[in-house]
Amino acid sequence: MNDPVKALSVPLLKKDVDTIQEREKTDATEIRSEVDRLYTFSEWFMGLIIATTVSILALAIPRLRASRKGSEELRNPGEPQAPALPQA
Repeated sequence: MNDPVKALSVPLLKKDVDTIQEREKTDATEIRSEVDRLYTFSEWFMGLIIATTVSILALAIPRLRASRKGSEELRNPGEPQAPALPQA
């Protein structure tokens, strides 16, 4: 290497490559931590959705059964609801 510019550019290129490699490692670590954080958030969010669905169903099922019984009583008003007590 007779040219001094080329002689100086090789160490500078090596330094640039090392810097880029270090930045790549740092970026990969940060991306991995963000993915882990997003995964944890999605687990909590899905748990919240499932818990909300179960709660709504737990509240709705008794009401639906009660409304179904009420609609059956409206369809058959002449039928007694409970057996008559024997008279003494």
